[in-house]
Amino acid sequence: MKNKFNLINRYPVILGVALLVISTFICWRVFLSYGIASIYYFSIVIYLVCVPLFLVGAYKYRDRKAFSIILLTSASLIFVLACFDFYLITFNYDTSGPGGKYVITHCNWYNSYVSNNEWGFWERSIVEFNNPPERKDQIVIAVVGDSFTWGQGIKGKKFRFTERLEKKLNSTSGGKKVSVLNFGRGGADTLQEIEIVNKFLSKIHPDMVLLCYLSNDILFKCGLEDYDKTWERLSTIIPTVNLIYWRLVSSVTFKDVGRKYMEIIVNSYNDADTFKKHMHDLQIFFTDARRIGAKPVFVLLPFRQMWQLFPEETRDDIYNRIKKSVKLDGVPVIDLSYIEKKYTLDDFVVNAFDAHPNENIHEEFAEAIYSWLSQNKEYKQLLDKK
Repeated sequence: MKNKFNLINRYPVILGVALLVISTFICWRVFLSYGIASIYYFSIVIYLVCVPLFLVGAYKYRDRKAFSIILLTSASLIFVLACFDFYLITFNYDTSGPGGKYVITHCNWYNSYVSNNEWGFWERSIVEFNNPPERKDQIVIAVVGDSFTWGQGIKGKKFRFTERLEKKLNSTSGGKKVSVLNFGRGGADTLQEIEIVNKFLSKIHPDMVLLCYLSNDILFKCGLEDYDKTWERLSTIIPTVNLIYWRLVSSVTFKDVGRKYMEIIVNSYNDADTFKKHMHDLQIFFTDARRIGAKPVFVLLPFRQMWQLFPEETRDDIYNRIKKSVKLDGVPVIDLSYIEKKYTLDDFVVNAFDAHPNENIHEEFAEAIYSWLSQNKEYKQLLDKK
């Protein structure tokens, strides 16, 4: 009887296992539904409750040495897992290029730093800009773009180039207030940027619109993004498992997918019909910007990760064709592509798993755009306008 398993002896272990399974499942489902990384604090607390339960079980089964060792080892692993999960949720804000909402640390960054306004942009409230006639002694510059403009990976919008540009412009505006509004949206292509102009900028009538162009704007979807995401969803069951999946398992797969994606982009630029249509879309953007009373400016952003995969001649040919077409539309160009040669990839990106520009590169963007605007005739006219 002494050596037989009974309900009393099993209780701590059964309770511990039940708590582990139930808490893990609840946290997993809540995260998948709402993307709230902090929900995993609940599972961490449960893990720490389970540790003494497993230790009690190990003591009760001390006469069964093998099983007791398993319980002691499990208690140790659960404690280590709880500590590492706590670190990931509390201190790790690494964003990820692939994965996005299925990367827990990426969601941790988003929940900690991003705060959207009433229009859904990571920007201040737009209320004060809704009545253009009432904006006296003020210049409003709207910046439109994708996630490079939006600021993915930047720990606080004050470090984005738009906020830094606003600060620089106000320091030399002669008392006139300059507001630089960020209308960046992750994944936006040119057609979606046209929609931003017509749906949102038309309500505030900015004085100037900067279109921050990235090399992948020619293509919104290519088909590679349509794949079974079961393993990505399953990886969110525990933060530590999620980290291992995205940093070790999937990184190899997405490296190959990323290369194929870049090749499709280059082929799109080299397809005459696709390129012609894309340039027509840019013309529509500029026309719509002018229609709401804004002066359009084309900003060519660097895409360091993409162009390291291709010969410099390919990159220069595509950039030159884009700039030539834009200039033919009478739109000035701020060319920041030189940054691709100025910085190594490690010095450019926010982290090893996210190709978006880091805070230092955002400062470079701000300084370069500020220098160009300071010499621009139309911007000077806005400053002198009474």
